[in-house]
Amino acid sequence: MTKISKLIISNFKAFSERIEIPFDGKNILIFGENGSGKSSIFYALHVLLQSSEKSSEKIQNYFDLSHKEKLINIFSSQNPEDSFIEIQLKEKNYEQTSEQFKSYTISYNEITTNTTKVIKEINQASDFINYKVLMEFHTRNNYL
Repeated sequence: MTKISKLIISNFKAFSERIEIPFDGKNILIFGENGSGKSSIFYALHVLLQSSEKSSEKIQNYFDLSHKEKLINIFSSQNPEDSFIEIQLKEKNYEQTSEQFKSYTISYNEITTNTTKVIKEINQASDFINYKVLMEFHTRNNYL
């Protein structure tokens, strides 16, 4: 069984500094005031998982200050090269009852998600629903 144990974001969207978000429970509730970074957390997970289906060049665009698709925090005092998204997975082997931790990262200089099967499987099994998906679903049902 594979489970997300931690998300680490640095210099990405609303986060100008490094932030670690532990995923300790079965369900995670993220709440806060407008502008506190809730959508940035969602988007970081989404971008990281979707990177398993993209080329390295497309992923690098997110971390390139000169590219129109950049997602790094332009107001940060950090070096843009220090921007990254990392996910830590906990893999439990039931036969040995041992836990193993593996990390996968996307940044301008390091991409470890599009060469592994586990991130692709998590991406395919995930249910990322946002307002765009809901509006598309609503529109499609009302006009068919």
